[in-house]
Amino acid sequence: MGNSIDIVFYLMLTGFDRIACTQPRRVAATALARRVSHETLNEWGGEIAYKIRFDTTRDRRRTRVLFMTEGVLLRQLASDPELR
Repeated sequence: MGNSIDIVFYLMLTGFDRIACTQPRRVAATALARRVSHETLNEWGGEIAYKIRFDTTRDRRRTRVLFMTEGVLLRQLASDPELR
């Protein structure tokens, strides 16, 4: 496994509830979300989701890990500096 997957997996095992993982490209964010959900046996779009410009599989109540592009994170920071 790669670092993006390993780190997210370890954070999930230690009990972190809200994890954001940035990726430089849209394809990487969606592919990693699918792969992590498959390897952790979670429903894709449930606990593991992605958010890219114009598309998201995030569920506000269920999502624990969110893969996103760097641009989405910057827009999120501009609208909510505390990342609630």
